[in-house]
Amino acid sequence: MLQLPVGEPVVELHRTTYTADGTVVEFAVGIHSASRFAWEYDFKVPDSAEDKKGQE
Repeated sequence: MLQLPVGEPVVELHRTTYTADGTVVEFAVGIHSASRFAWEYDFKVPDSAEDKKGQE
């Protein structure tokens, strides 16, 4: 379906998105030509280690 030449590398991206209580709200699988795509993510991720320090 991607119409790639033989031997062209691909990236298989699996993504699962959760709510704060751990409920899965999205699961996606994408197959992409490695030479045609780039990914960049820019978002804050809570530091779970910091959260646990405050609970001690």
